[in-house]
Amino acid sequence: MRDILKRKLERIQGDLEYIGWNLADTKEEINNLWDELLIRQNNSIRDIENLKRELKRDNLYSKEIEDFLQNYMKYYNK
Repeated sequence: MRDILKRKLERIQGDLEYIGWNLADTKEEINNLWDELLIRQNNSIRDIENLKRELKRDNLYSKEIEDFLQNYMKYYNK
């Protein structure tokens, strides 16, 4: 009986260690996804009018840029 209990406890302990490793991996993956989301948010254009003003100020604004920005905002910056 004692050996049976010992094996059960060892199995439970092994299961808990496995669960712990899976939890650590899952937490790391969640953190990586949050980091990626923050990077994407920081790289997106949020104030298109400010960008246009800055481009005009630097004499970089053109019809092609305007068309590009409209398409970008429509399709990629949701």
